[in-house]
Amino acid sequence: MSQEAGPAPISPLVPISTENIAQRLYDWCFLDAERELREGFPFVTRIKGGNAARYLGFFSQLPPADASLVSRVLVKRMNQPVLLRLKPALTQPEEKYLQAYLQFGEVSDPSGIRMVVGDPEERRAVQTRELRKALKGLVKERFRPEFGVPMGVSANEWHYEVDAGCLRVRTHVDVGGRSSLSYSHAVLQEDGTPLPSHLSVLQWLGAASMTRWRVLLAEELIDAADTVFLLSKHFVAEMRRLFA
Repeated sequence: MSQEAGPAPISPLVPISTENIAQRLYDWCFLDAERELREGFPFVTRIKGGNAARYLGFFSQLPPADASLVSRVLVKRMNQPVLLRLKPALTQPEEKYLQAYLQFGEVSDPSGIRMVVGDPEERRAVQTRELRKALKGLVKERFRPEFGVPMGVSANEWHYEVDAGCLRVRTHVDVGGRSSLSYSHAVLQEDGTPLPSHLSVLQWLGAASMTRWRVLLAEELIDAADTVFLLSKHFVAEMRRLFA
């Protein structure tokens, strides 16, 4: 199926196959990456964290004529294995762009270990129980009108499930761990079986395998809660359109 063509109609009498779901999601990743690029990265710029900063920094120094190709390379390298279970098939020029991205913003410590330079604000931030509790309350309050009551996994993890056409979307939110906030989506088939892949904005754009916020300052909590809600609302809306 061409990335430009719309998806074929889904018959209500024939269950959609796992392969069909995965292919539709894969094609959609390219379209959403094109949208993000065309609109000036409105979602990625709201995410406070090293992976988002590297993605934005890399695109900021690219010649404009190369940006669309690089966007597609990153989508392909992440989502062919994640969604299609295939090894990415990159041309030599595409591989050069990928390696340039992977090495962008890296430094070596005295022992030779390479790492991505972090966000300078992270040095000022301290994760406290009070801030974690405040963020948890803000996120749940923001989600409640459209996603309903969350289902708990642990004290700092929970998920929501909503209908998305012939499928359901499960959105997982985590305010525990070393980062202040992370989230992901799972697409569930009609019988409740989830696809084995989890999706989030930095993952479907090919920027990183997960979408995480660094440890946040108190004044950044409201924007983080708003952002994870808007990202989740966007994904659900797109899935409802894709699988109507």
